[in-house]
Amino acid sequence: MKHNSNIFEKIRFNQLNSLIYFVVKENLSRYKTDNPKLDFKSCVRKIYNEEKILFKDSNYYVLRSSEGSLLGSIRTLELKDDSNYILPIQNLFNIHPFDVIKKNFKSVFHIGRFAIKSNVQDISILKAFITLSIISVCNHPKNVAFAECDSKLLKTLNLIGINAKILGEPVTYLGSKTYPILLEYNGLIDFYNQNIEKQKRYLMHIYEPNSIRKNSEIKRSVK
Repeated sequence: MKHNSNIFEKIRFNQLNSLIYFVVKENLSRYKTDNPKLDFKSCVRKIYNEEKILFKDSNYYVLRSSEGSLLGSIRTLELKDDSNYILPIQNLFNIHPFDVIKKNFKSVFHIGRFAIKSNVQDISILKAFITLSIISVCNHPKNVAFAECDSKLLKTLNLIGINAKILGEPVTYLGSKTYPILLEYNGLIDFYNQNIEKQKRYLMHIYEPNSIRKNSEIKRSVK
């Protein structure tokens, strides 16, 4: 998938460590944290150990420059009823997704490890990453996603048309004020339909055509 001269791609497991290095580096440098308790190598090691357990049920996407350097990343994980891994939202906020939504859902996802290099200012790149991460969520009106979201990004999501439900008080994570959020189909589908056609030609080698259709035929669900 190309964005001008840049290339979107899925990563392989042997690329996971470099992705985590990028995510931690960009978050800590963006928020210029001076917290002496945050050791860079320890953060990378801890998050890598968390993500390697999630890898088999996840899709990780990165944006590379034409020279091959990382410009951004995001991960979408589909939760399984019988999974025994611990998500960041559980560690940080003591929130278990299945306890929040009970049984009124079809599929549950977790979106994480989002980072964009600080010198990348193009809003269309942000929109491309968000579109990639919610394709599976927007395939059914009873799908939902959870995430941990930085306060600045939360404001940006609202501005571009994504409605997120805040589930609790913020904590400081990777140098920034971070909220637990719930993303429901109704809060995503308008953004998805406005952006999927713009991104579709770049997604064909990642997704089957039927899975990235515009969901205008699926009405907004009524609660």
